[in-house]
Amino acid sequence: MKRFLITDFEEEESMDLFGLHSPIESYLLAFKLNQNLGSHFKNVTDYSQPPFFDRYVWSSTQEGPAWELISNHYILAKKEEHSTALFALETEEKKTLISTLSKINYFLKVPQDGLEKDHLDCIQKMGEVQLIYAITDQRIKQNPNLIFD
Repeated sequence: MKRFLITDFEEEESMDLFGLHSPIESYLLAFKLNQNLGSHFKNVTDYSQPPFFDRYVWSSTQEGPAWELISNHYILAKKEEHSTALFALETEEKKTLISTLSKINYFLKVPQDGLEKDHLDCIQKMGEVQLIYAITDQRIKQNPNLIFD
C-alpha cells in the first residue's frame, strides 16, 4: 500500500482565511456581502447528507480562484418519541465545523491577498458583522473540513 504525505502534493493556490462574527443567517450575510462588495455569492450547500454547513461561492473570473463563505455551525433538529411521553420531543444539537474556533460564526476563504483593505473596511462597517479578522494558523487554514473540492 502506497502512502502519500501532505508534502507530496503541491499547493495549487494559497488562500487567506478570515473569521466572521455575525448573528444573522448565512443567506442574509451572503446577500449583504453581495450588496456591499459587489460580489455574487451563490449557495452551493450540499444537502445530500447532514449536517448541512451552508456554503456560498463566488469567483470574479471564470478561471480565477473562488471566494467562499462557510458557516461554522449547523443546528440539527430531531424529533424523539418516547413511549412514556404524550408528545414527541424536539431536541436541537449544534454541530461545529471547526470545534477549536466554536465562537466564530462564519469563515471567509479568499485568494491570497484578495481581500484588500477597502474590502475589509467595508465588511467591518456592515452593521451585521460584529468582527472580522485573519486566521493565520496554518493547521486551521489547511483543516480538511475547510476543503470542499
